[in-house]
Amino acid sequence: MLREDRAAMLRQTGWPLAVALLTCLIGTSPTSASQPADPEAVAEESSEGLVPVRVAGPFEFPWSVGFLPDGWLLVTEKPGRLQLVTPDGRAQAIKGLPPIRTGDQGGLLDVAVDPDFGQNKTVYLSYTHGTLEASTVRILKGRLDLRRRVLKDHTVLFESDPPASANEQLGGRLAVTRDGYLFLSLGDRWEPGRAQDLSDHAGSIIRIHADGSVPSTNPFVSVPGAKPEIWSYGHRNPQGLVADERHGQVWATEHGPQGGDEINLIQAGRNYGWPMVSHGLNYDGSPVGSGGSTAPGVEAPVHVWLPSIAPSGLTIRQEGQATSLWLGALAGQMVVRLGLSEDRALDERRLLEGELGRIRDVRQGPDGFLYVLTDDPEGHLYRLVPAADVARQGIGRGPL
Repeated sequence: MLREDRAAMLRQTGWPLAVALLTCLIGTSPTSASQPADPEAVAEESSEGLVPVRVAGPFEFPWSVGFLPDGWLLVTEKPGRLQLVTPDGRAQAIKGLPPIRTGDQGGLLDVAVDPDFGQNKTVYLSYTHGTLEASTVRILKGRLDLRRRVLKDHTVLFESDPPASANEQLGGRLAVTRDGYLFLSLGDRWEPGRAQDLSDHAGSIIRIHADGSVPSTNPFVSVPGAKPEIWSYGHRNPQGLVADERHGQVWATEHGPQGGDEINLIQAGRNYGWPMVSHGLNYDGSPVGSGGSTAPGVEAPVHVWLPSIAPSGLTIRQEGQATSLWLGALAGQMVVRLGLSEDRALDERRLLEGELGRIRDVRQGPDGFLYVLTDDPEGHLYRLVPAADVARQGIGRGPL
């Protein structure tokens, strides 16, 4: 059943009957999660049995979602808007944003909500700044006045250096931890050699304190000429980033060239190899660097995709004693679950393949549900609801 037909069914039958019909559809003959979705199915069948239910939208190329108390949400739109979404799905633009360099792959990127937002009202934004000839990636800290719908008291905590003319291959993902650290991923800006240069922020993941200062325990603080904010380097374009505070780990997804997309466990001071080695090929079909996928002193990825799925957005879940990573795929148009054991990927499951389009972000909300954003001129925010809950409780009711 196509999405337009599902929406028509909801309008014609009403929610309770539609839920029952959807549940019957989902409950029939599950297919393998590794197989492509049946275009006539409501959702790809998997052991998770997740149903996408629209929460809000449309948004213009939404990039990230953040969670506020009491069911409120923040959604960034790449053209430079921050939308406040109410629990009933209405959106209103927040005023008071900084000047943002939009176009190409740049614009307003990630939003991270401070763990103590209830007390300090602090949010962090990543975005591109500057001109057509020279742009940078910034982290902005601001205080969100919910009553007036305005972002106040701006402080630029970080700005990448040196600037670049290419407003692409940006990275741009943020992760904030409860002990006061901010991580930001930065791409190579289509200049691969920059990722091996410690005097350059491009192609790195940086770590700073939430006040913008550099931690004295960063690995290159005492290295002459190195950027002290750098935590790891040798990255091509990491567009997913998450801190696993339970295990004290940081994980990232990374775009390869032709093939070679990666999941990496990010460790202090480590070199992740770009452009020395890769599991993928250059776009002209030639080998990357030495032509190998490993090299001395280079961290190997935990998981690799061949061919590319274009991973973007990343979250981590505790499922009893088990841990899993969930990510979106742009080219792959799906949600991917990777089961983990310490620093190893155990299995991969593909969900909703071809159902929603390009998936830009995946996050776990404070309610325990997964949320996904679709990358589209009219993108939407969806809650992924277990089929059993849809049938039993009507959670997340609204058109699919």
